[in-house]
Amino acid sequence: MHLNLLYKRVAAIFLISIFTVSSIIWPDLSYGWSADNNELQGVKIAAAKSSIEDKRQATRAKIEELKRKEKIEIKRLHQSQKKLEATKDDIEYCSVKLKSAKGKLSVFESQLNSLSYEQSISARRAGERIKQIYKGERISILHLIFAAQDINTFLDRVYYQQKLAAHDKELLQDLRVKTRKLASAKREIEYQKNTIVNTIGVMNQKKSQISSSINVSQYLINKLRTDRATYESAERELARQSDSITNMLGKKHKKPSVETTGGFIRPVSGIISSPFGWRRHPIFGSKSFHTGVDIAGRNRSPI
Repeated sequence: MHLNLLYKRVAAIFLISIFTVSSIIWPDLSYGWSADNNELQGVKIAAAKSSIEDKRQATRAKIEELKRKEKIEIKRLHQSQKKLEATKDDIEYCSVKLKSAKGKLSVFESQLNSLSYEQSISARRAGERIKQIYKGERISILHLIFAAQDINTFLDRVYYQQKLAAHDKELLQDLRVKTRKLASAKREIEYQKNTIVNTIGVMNQKKSQISSSINVSQYLINKLRTDRATYESAERELARQSDSITNMLGKKHKKPSVETTGGFIRPVSGIISSPFGWRRHPIFGSKSFHTGVDIAGRNRSPI
C-alpha cells in the first residue's frame, strides 16, 4: 500500500517537472523563432533570392540567345523563299522555251518529210528524163534528126533537152541543200531541247532542295519560339518568386508595431507539415520556393 502511494507520488512529481520544463522551452521550440533562428532564416532567404536572381540572369541570357538564333533562321528562311521564287520563274521560262523548241521540231520534221517526198518525186522524174535523153526510150537522136526540118530545129530540140536535164539536176541539188540545212537545224533544235530538259531537271532538284531547306527553317523557327516561350514563362515565375522573397525581406526588417517577447505565435496548435524554403514536387520532381509555414491541425480548430 505504501509502495503504491510512493510510486504515484513520484510519477506525479515527474509529470509536473516535464510540464514545467516544456512550458518554459516550448515557445522557442514550437511557437516561434528565436533571434538566432530569425537571423539564420534571413540568411537562407537572402541566399534563396540570390540563387533565383542568378537563374533569372541565366534564363534571360538563354532567351536572348534564342531570339538571336530565331532572327538568323528567319533571315535564312526569307533568302530560301526568294531563291525558290527565282527558281520557279526560271523553270517556267525554260518550260516556255522547251515548248517552243518542241513546236519548231515538229515544224522541221514536217518540212523534212515534205522535202524528202518532193526530192523523191523530182529524182524519179529527172531519172525518167535522163533515160529519155540518153537511152532513147521515147525520143532518140535519130528521131530528132529525121523529125527536124533543118539543122537549126534539131539543135534547138537538143538544146532544150539538155536545158531540161540541167534544170532537173539543179532542182535535185537545191533539194539536197535544203534537206541538209533542215536536218542541221533539226539537230540544233534537238540539242537545245535536250539541254532545256536537262536544265529543267537540275532546277527541279534545286527546287526540291530549297523546299526542304524552307521546311527545316520553319521547323527550327517554331522550335526556337516554343523554347523561348518556355524560358520566358520560367523567367516570369522566377521574377514572381524574387518579388515574393523581396516582400518577405521587407516585412522581416520592418519594426513590428507590437513588441513580443518570443518568436511568432502559432495561429493554431498542430505540427508543421511544410516548413519555409525550397521544396520538391512529389510526382513531377520540380522545385518551388515555399514562402510560408504550413501547420497541420484538426478540422474546425479555433484560430
